[in-house]
Amino acid sequence: MKPYIAFLFILFSFLSATAKIREVVVIDSAQIKVVYKRTTVTDTLHPKEKFKIDNLTLFAGKKGTAFYCVEARIHEEAMQNGEYLLKLLEKPDNFNIQAALTNDALFRNYEDNKSIENLRYDLAEWQYQEEIEKPQWTVGDSVQNILGYDCIMAKTDFRGRRWIAFFAPEIPLTEGPWKLCGLPGMILKAHDEKKHYTYEAIGLETQNAGNVEYFNYSDRYYVKNRKKGLQYRSKTLNLDIAAKIRAKTGLDLPSNPNLLEEEKKNYDFEEMDYPHE
Repeated sequence: MKPYIAFLFILFSFLSATAKIREVVVIDSAQIKVVYKRTTVTDTLHPKEKFKIDNLTLFAGKKGTAFYCVEARIHEEAMQNGEYLLKLLEKPDNFNIQAALTNDALFRNYEDNKSIENLRYDLAEWQYQEEIEKPQWTVGDSVQNILGYDCIMAKTDFRGRRWIAFFAPEIPLTEGPWKLCGLPGMILKAHDEKKHYTYEAIGLETQNAGNVEYFNYSDRYYVKNRKKGLQYRSKTLNLDIAAKIRAKTGLDLPSNPNLLEEEKKNYDFEEMDYPHE
């Protein structure tokens, strides 16, 4: 086994060692399924050169919503099978594709007014819950046609960023990507003022849209305070991962305690309303 494959095997085995199917709960049948292309600037000093693209899907019903990367969920569920991991490691390109997928997932349950967010960072799985908070919007008069729908512009200041969104009154659901919701129509496009985060609908289904499901395949640390959780997460952005694995496992892995300037992560999260040091 080549050294870098051995390292990937150790790392992936470490990350998935406690993976078990915990919960899959059907919240509701989906009235609509919308696939969004999310563009995330990964270095705000070089926004045109350094960015990441993910496809995330919104399943929305009357009782709640689920928003996540479908492909990542498929891989995460398959990871319960050890043979799948071995097959994945046989082809490094496939491993790299899978590792690049976002495992973040967001669920809203309107019956108990709760929002649940599952996250992965700092070599661990995290979750925090909060009451659903809908942004307060100001509707404008600009119009864009998106996927054949005439969409009206609206703006909001939400958790540290100003967002511009375009919603479709023809789709009478007050939903949208991520935590952007509360307009009289489905949000099909949104971006923050600096365009560090951009969502644009690239596909939409109202027939056989599937189910709104909550799922969790891992043991998780539960974050009681969202802002403190974000503050801690920001501190982990430029940690030496090899050092973290060595500290937790005792494995003798090469370390890079002094990250090069070009390797540092210069960006902030969608929510910026936490204490910055």
